[in-house]
Order: sequence, then structure tokens, then C-alpha cells
Amino acid sequence: MQAVIAGCSKMFRVGFLIGTLVLIISPEARAGCSPDEQREILIPLGKLDQQVRNNPAKEVTDELRRTDKANQVALIALVERCGWPTVDQVGSKAAGAAFLIVQHATPELRSRYYPSIEADWSRHPEHREAIALMQDRMQVEQDRPQRYGTQLYKQGDTYVLFPIEDVEHVNQRRAQFGLPGMCEYLRIVNKHGTPVAEATVREFCKP
Repeated sequence: MQAVIAGCSKMFRVGFLIGTLVLIISPEARAGCSPDEQREILIPLGKLDQQVRNNPAKEVTDELRRTDKANQVALIALVERCGWPTVDQVGSKAAGAAFLIVQHATPELRSRYYPSIEADWSRHPEHREAIALMQDRMQVEQDRPQRYGTQLYKQGDTYVLFPIEDVEHVNQRRAQFGLPGMCEYLRIVNKHGTPVAEATVREFCKP
């Protein structure tokens, strides 16, 4: 009987230790890391990211930089405390806010967090296009041709595309990520402010 009691006592102690470790390791057990608490941080940051970019005022550069920097500091602190906020954990809106902050961050921050974004968002087909956007931005930052034709730059009064790798098959690659064809994409861009250069449009919107 004593041996049975001793065995049960040992099992209880092991179970207690495992349960304690789970509480310590679990992100939700850390202060401020429950899904609701993470959403309360991320969603307002995402709104700030978009508000400053939708500001019609011309003198917005300094405000944009300040907002992006503050958002990055807040996101880094959250990730260091809680881990990367996945779609399954915090929902699409909050995870999307984290993506926007990284998309508008420094190249170093994109390189740091891209593997987490790709691992998470590749499991959610509705978010595949974001992976293509970030891949293209990283390619352009490294002076390499983009693969999906999502990145443009301003040349004079119009937008032109950064060079595209294997441009003949760009629409096939875009389709794999749920992106519209290049012609449709450029027409969408044309509806939002600065127009795309006519030569660029003609290249992809052939009659």
C-alpha cells in the first residue's frame, strides 16, 4: 500500500510540474498575451497605419515616419512577449495589422518576421496574396527582380513597375497567390490617385 501511495505521490508531483511549465510557457499565461489583449493592441495600430497613409495632406512624411516607428516598437515588444500573433490566435484583422506594420517597416524587420508570416498565412488561402506582396518588396529591396509584379515606384507624374522576373509567366504566378492578372491590377492602381505610365499599361493590357 505504501508503495502505491508513494507512486501516486510521485505521479502527482510530476503532473503538477508539467502543468506549471505549461502555464509558464503558454503565451496566454503571460501578462497581456491573451487573444483579446493582443487584439486590443494590434487593431488600433493597424488603423493608425492606414489613417496616416490615407491622409490627403501633403506634409505627411514626418508623421508617417513617426507612426511607423512607434508601431514597429509596439509590435516588437508584443512579439517578444507573446510570440508572433497568428491568424488562428488573434483573428484575421489583428494578424493583418501585424502584417501591415511589418510591410511598412525596415528591411531588417521584414527579414526577421517574414518566416513567421509565411508559415502562418500560407495555411490560410484567403491571405496568400500578402505573402506575394512581402516577397516582392523584399526582392526589390535587395535589387532583385520581383516575381509577382506588385511593386511600383513613382517616376515623374506616373507609376512604373520595378523589373519582373520571367515576366511572360507573371500572371500564372499571380494566380497561384489569388492575385488578379497584371492588366486588371494596373487598372485598379489607376483608380487610386497617381496613374500608371501608359507604356506599362500597354505592355500588359494588349488588345
